[in-house]
Amino acid sequence: MFRRFLLGFCSSTELFDQQNLIGIGSTFAVVFVFLNWTRFVLARLVLPEADLGRMFFPVGVGVMRFPSVLAFLFPAFDPFPRYHEVLFTPKHAVIAVIAWVVVLGAVSNLERFEWVHVYLLCVSSTVLTTLIQGFKLGFLYPLTGLRNGRETHYFQDAATVESAYGFVANFNRIQPDLFIHARGHPPGAVLLYYVPRQVISHPVFTGLVILLVAAVSSVYTYLLLEEQFNHEIGIMMASVFVLLPAVQVYFYTTLDAVVACLVIVTVYHYVRWQSDDNLLHYVAAVLATIMLFSITFLSVFVLGVVGLHQLDRLRDGTTLNFVRQLSLFTLPIAAAMGAIYLLTGFNYVTSFLTASAIESAKYGGGFYATTAPVSYVTTRIENVLGIVLFFGPYCGYIAYKGARLPTNGITDFGWYGMLTIVVLFLAGTPRTGETARICLFLLPFLLLFVGNYFHHRNLSFTEGKQLAALVWLQAVCMQLFGNYLW
Repeated sequence: MFRRFLLGFCSSTELFDQQNLIGIGSTFAVVFVFLNWTRFVLARLVLPEADLGRMFFPVGVGVMRFPSVLAFLFPAFDPFPRYHEVLFTPKHAVIAVIAWVVVLGAVSNLERFEWVHVYLLCVSSTVLTTLIQGFKLGFLYPLTGLRNGRETHYFQDAATVESAYGFVANFNRIQPDLFIHARGHPPGAVLLYYVPRQVISHPVFTGLVILLVAAVSSVYTYLLLEEQFNHEIGIMMASVFVLLPAVQVYFYTTLDAVVACLVIVTVYHYVRWQSDDNLLHYVAAVLATIMLFSITFLSVFVLGVVGLHQLDRLRDGTTLNFVRQLSLFTLPIAAAMGAIYLLTGFNYVTSFLTASAIESAKYGGGFYATTAPVSYVTTRIENVLGIVLFFGPYCGYIAYKGARLPTNGITDFGWYGMLTIVVLFLAGTPRTGETARICLFLLPFLLLFVGNYFHHRNLSFTEGKQLAALVWLQAVCMQLFGNYLW
């Protein structure tokens, strides 16, 4: 069975025929190489050297592992000696082939999966593709940030924390002096790395703890789609989710993976609360949102999704019910932030304004679109295409087709998520691109459209396996051919 699947996942199915497989993949690759080259040339003409932004558009910060080949296609390639560790070796290719075959073996038995298998697939596949980068480059540097002799990550800030309470109590004062990532987040971001360090201080242990927590998002992706469609679609979409290039590249060690987990946990329990009027789901949704607010200012994304859902329901309800539902969701969050202020003196609003000022200062202060309009436009484009690249051509194509089909209600949340993220992009957030990592939380929303297509076309595990294999192939190739920094 596995041998037949290994040889036949690129054959024609009801999802893709061979002509579509070749046409979609080749067109996608050519377009992105062209965009990268064109964007770099134009940026050289109109931007000063210090404001060139992300060289490997739209990947974000990264370097290619085949310099001799890709230096021509990617003029931004920087062959400095400090990047010698990222270069491709035969050992990396062997690990990539092993990872590809092992995970395809698991995918070939997708019809036997339950949610626990999806969770294990998420953890094991991410470890395997991270190994393609090598131990230092894959497991150490993403946490230590010491590749160029600079300490930049939460892990270093966590090492300086003497007590969690003292860190939170003094956060408004010390925030500008923290490393580049921590100063742009609430104190919970650093504490997320501080807690596992108290058990075992080795960075790999902290990274694996982050991965194990983040992998819970795969279970909730299954639960959300299983609840709204059926078990088969839930398993297929959750499996596709964990094999996406964005998940494979960024789920180990990153704060954004935990953010993605808390977002999907919030949305699932919110949807269940709204449909079942169940107190436990309400409490779970609120608690997950409070935890989300404690680690990122992008938690406003959830408020946008909830607000749009309640606005949409105004057609069937009353203004009073709209105010009541929003109040029930938002007031406990405000109360929690107020309680933290009373207990520690940490002011959430002040912290947000400080983070915003630090980011704005890089572009002369003020609104990004007016102080650095060229950089604003290029990074807005990068924000969109970064998500498109790491979501992949095949998932993107099916999501587009699924978005045009009638909804059963849950796919409306896909639209709420997309509209909210567009508003955030227009507002200038994030300023630096890198949305494949920062916007990991958007992936389950996009998969709602893919699930909708599978539901309406009554597709089976044959098509689910094919889609999972295709996104897995892209993930392995991206880990093999590039190195992605943050």
